[in-house]
Amino acid sequence: MSTVEEFEKAKGIKVSELDGSSQYNKRLRLELLVLLKDRAGLKYSEIVSYKPFKSLKLSSLGQLYKRMKKKNN
Repeated sequence: MSTVEEFEKAKGIKVSELDGSSQYNKRLRLELLVLLKDRAGLKYSEIVSYKPFKSLKLSSLGQLYKRMKKKNN
């Protein structure tokens, strides 16, 4: 099972449905960002191709990732 499939099963929502329209969706999108970076080993340029991240600038992913990691520690 892929990282994305595990995330979808655990959270009960499809990655394609994460649009950032609510605070909850934004939080899930950040959790997915950390999973894709840490567990899947993807680069930001690869992560931005996933639907939830298409509306974000590539240059902003690094800062979002750092904030989320800091918040969880």
